[in-house]
Amino acid sequence: MTRFTLYNMKFTLDELIKITNGKLIENESSQLSAKSHQLKASSIVTDSRLIKKGDLFVALSGRLFDVVPGSSHDGHDFLKEALENGASGALVSYSRNSQKDKLIQSKFKFVIQVKDTLDAYQAIARFWREKFDIPVIAITGSNGKTTTKNMVTSVVSKKYRVLSSAGGVNNQVGVPATLLRLNENHQVAVLEVGTNRPGEIKILNHLIKPTIAIITNIGPVHLEQLGTLLGVAKEKAQILNGVDYAILNQDDDFFDYLKSRVKIFPRCRTSGETSGLQKNTQVLSFGSEDFYDQNRKVAQRVGEILGISQELINQGLESYEHPKMRMEEIKKESFTIINDAYNANPVSMQYALKIFSRCPCSGYRITILGDMLELGSQSKKYHDLIGNNLPTGIDVLITVGDQARYIAEAAKKSNRVKTVAIFKNNKLASSFLGKIVKKGDLVLLKASRGMKFEEILDNFK
Repeated sequence: MTRFTLYNMKFTLDELIKITNGKLIENESSQLSAKSHQLKASSIVTDSRLIKKGDLFVALSGRLFDVVPGSSHDGHDFLKEALENGASGALVSYSRNSQKDKLIQSKFKFVIQVKDTLDAYQAIARFWREKFDIPVIAITGSNGKTTTKNMVTSVVSKKYRVLSSAGGVNNQVGVPATLLRLNENHQVAVLEVGTNRPGEIKILNHLIKPTIAIITNIGPVHLEQLGTLLGVAKEKAQILNGVDYAILNQDDDFFDYLKSRVKIFPRCRTSGETSGLQKNTQVLSFGSEDFYDQNRKVAQRVGEILGISQELINQGLESYEHPKMRMEEIKKESFTIINDAYNANPVSMQYALKIFSRCPCSGYRITILGDMLELGSQSKKYHDLIGNNLPTGIDVLITVGDQARYIAEAAKKSNRVKTVAIFKNNKLASSFLGKIVKKGDLVLLKASRGMKFEEILDNFK
C-alpha cells in the first residue's frame, strides 16, 4: 500500500477520541495528557512496513478481509513491527486485549481503542474531508473508472491544483487514504470509487461528499455479491446522493434508471451544517460506442463545469497517457504485446477483443484470455458469451484458468478461431506462447487482476 502523508494535520487526543468514539490508553512513560497535548503523528499509516518515526499506525482487521480481496492479515499482528519502525501511537480494536496484545500496546506512547478500526479510520477521513470546501469529483462504473479518472485529472490539472486517487485505490481503505492527503493547496479532488458488494458505495459517498458524480457504465461485474445487473446499477447509483452534477452514459441500458435515482439533497457544507436550500442535481450525459471516446467526453463535461477553457481542455486530452496494464503496448524484439490485464469483466473483455482484432498486424493475432472473476453463478454464461462472439481476425486463442476454458470450448464449437489451446496456469501458457510466437505477431493479454498475467510477461523480459 502507498504511504500517504498528512499535511499540516494536528489533532488533540481529545479530538481524535471524539472523532473515533474511542478510549485513550495512556502509558505511564508517555506523560501524555488528553486535554493538553497534540497528537504527534506525521502520518496515519495502515501498512506497518511503511511506518516512519512519529506515525500513527491503524491496525485494520475484520472487515479488511472483505474490502481487500485475498487479504490474510490482521493489522494487530504487526503492532510490534510498527513500533520498531518508529510509530508513536496505535489505533486498535477493543477485542484485542490478551496479555500479549496489552504488552505490545504498552510500549507505544499512546493507544486509542475503538470498536472497529476501519470505521474509526473512515471517521477520521470524513472529518478531514469536511474541512475543504472544494469541488470533489467521484467516478464509479463497471468499466473505465481509472482511465476516466486519469483523463479527468489530466484536464482539470491544466487549470487547478488537483488531488487524484493513486492507481486504482478505490475501496473502503484506499478512499480514506486519499482523502487524508487533502491539504490547503488542493483546489479540486478527483477520486475513483469501487465496490464489490452492496452498501460499499453508500459508505464511500458519505466519506467523499462529492459535488460531481460520474457513472461510466453498468455491466456484469461482481455478480457474486451484487447478483444481477440491476443490483450493480442500484449499488453504483448510491454515488449520486447529494451531488450538484451527475454525468451519466446516455447509451447505457440503465441510463433512465440512474437518471431517476438522482436525488434532491441539501448540500453539506464544510462547517457540517446544511445550506438550508435544496436544489436539483443537474444531469449531464455523454455517449459513444468507443470507450476511449467516452472518457474524453466525460473529461470535456467536467472541464466545462469547472470553467476550464476549451484550449486547456484540449491540452489536457492531448497530454493524457494510458496507464500500465491498460491496452499498454509492449514492443519485444520481433513481436508486440498488448497488455490489458489490469482487470477484466465481460464488457471490457469484449471491447478489448474488438479493438485488438482491428489492430494492424503483419503476423498472427494471438489472444491469451484468463478467468473473469466474481461472476458467481453466471460465470459460465458470460465466458461462453465471449467465446461465441470472438471477433474475426484472431488467429490463435489461448486460455488460462478453469472459467476461461469455457471461452475456448465455445469458440471451438462456433468455429470462431482456427487454433485453440487451454492451460491451467500462466507458466504453461507462457511456455506455449514462446514456442509459437513469430516475427510480426501481435499478442493480447486480458484477464481479471487475480489471474496475475504479469507472470506471463516475466518470461519475455
